[in-house]
Amino acid sequence: MAKSKHVLLLLGFAAAATIACQGMNQTALYGGPNMNPAQPYGVSSVVYNRGGFLYHSHSVPGQVGRNAKSEKTGTVCSTAILNLVAMGDSSLETAKANGGITKIASVQYDVTHIFILPVYFEHCTVVTGE
Repeated sequence: MAKSKHVLLLLGFAAAATIACQGMNQTALYGGPNMNPAQPYGVSSVVYNRGGFLYHSHSVPGQVGRNAKSEKTGTVCSTAILNLVAMGDSSLETAKANGGITKIASVQYDVTHIFILPVYFEHCTVVTGE
């Protein structure tokens, strides 16, 4: 009985590690949806291939607005621990509100991983505009 509980726990952890709405989504390797706004970071192989097996930090450019000046900046972050606990809000709307932005000039995603699984993951959305 105890052995079956351990197997179920292990399977649950494996599912959480492969189908994560925050951070990496290993199902994207096999044609599944990549829900990570910083699209290249939807799979762990990108972190490994860029030389960040133990620690990785990188910025990914996002959308660019039209005819808006980069006068203000709004930043929001969300974090995940072991792909089991995720917290925060890294949405464009919240970043706009934090910066008092009504017209977007550019969007950038800052991604930080500690260990490839990841043990700790942080995703920040940085919006500039007016």
